[in-house]
Amino acid sequence: MPFIADSTHQNPELADGHRGYRTALEHAGLQCSEALIYSANNDEALGFDAMNALLDSNTSFDGIFAATDLLAIGAIRAMRARGIRVPDDVRIVGFDDIELAAYVTPPLTTVRQDIAIAGEELVRRLVLLIEGEHIDSTLMQPQLIVRESCGG
Repeated sequence: MPFIADSTHQNPELADGHRGYRTALEHAGLQCSEALIYSANNDEALGFDAMNALLDSNTSFDGIFAATDLLAIGAIRAMRARGIRVPDDVRIVGFDDIELAAYVTPPLTTVRQDIAIAGEELVRRLVLLIEGEHIDSTLMQPQLIVRESCGG
């Protein structure tokens, strides 16, 4: 399964998604092929370009994971422009659950993080850091939001 994301250390959130993609493949007993990783920062146009590069490679695939919803939306636009039907021909999942995800065609399956709780935790931990306290990193529990782009 191809993966579209910025896997550099310049964007740690997307790099974490890259590690998660690799881990999920390993857990499924699948090999991670560098040929299926397309680098693109969080921008719809870059998702469009990455998807076109993937399609130009003539690689066979039936699903894509994009590290952000904007990348996924750009990828959907590129596939539509080439007559590829989502989810009939290719399924796609994004990450973030931005408001637009529910309104694109087809509506985008995505992974949601509770941004309000994340913001509260960020501020709380920042205050603790300012006060000289030690803080530990925590992971938030994501939620899969199933919509039409994955065939669900």
